[in-house]
Amino acid sequence: SVRDVKDTAKCHNFVNNIIRKQTMKKLVEALVKAQSEMTSAVATGTNPHFKSEYAPLDEVIKAVKKPLNRNGIFFLQKVYVADNGQCVETEFHGHDAVLKGGKVFVKCDKSTAQGYGSSLSYAKRYSLQTACGLPTGDDDDANASTDEVKPVAKKVAKKKVEKKPEVKPEKKSDDWKVDSNTE
Repeated sequence: SVRDVKDTAKCHNFVNNIIRKQTMKKLVEALVKAQSEMTSAVATGTNPHFKSEYAPLDEVIKAVKKPLNRNGIFFLQKVYVADNGQCVETEFHGHDAVLKGGKVFVKCDKSTAQGYGSSLSYAKRYSLQTACGLPTGDDDDANASTDEVKPVAKKVAKKKVEKKPEVKPEKKSDDWKVDSNTE
């Protein structure tokens, strides 16, 4: 009957949801273990424009790939069509489940192959770092992403305070005598 088919379908969906949750739980547990094994990516790149160092994509991959693979996970980076830039999403596959890390968009400053390639590298690096919770190094409080120039606080030299020797009052010889009448 139609009712039996609907009941069977509901039961089938219920079982599939339980299985999906169990496999997702296994993937998340493996990601937690992998993340505990990850270290920071090594900052080997230099940005001459901002006079700063950064971890290039290959260093980010080195920092995350082995811990992920040891725990039965591989990452996949999908590239999406985006106007004026590149959009990348990192996915984790393993333990019969897929976990998506969310899309990261990076604007392309130059409409050339090199400009789009550079934006793609940035998007892949930022997406993977974000999905893995990998530190990005020194945080510049988003200063590099704005056109506004903020004043830089100067370090103020601390004045050296000389410690004066502690002066104790001299004790009178009477202070040390015990009055035998009071005891």
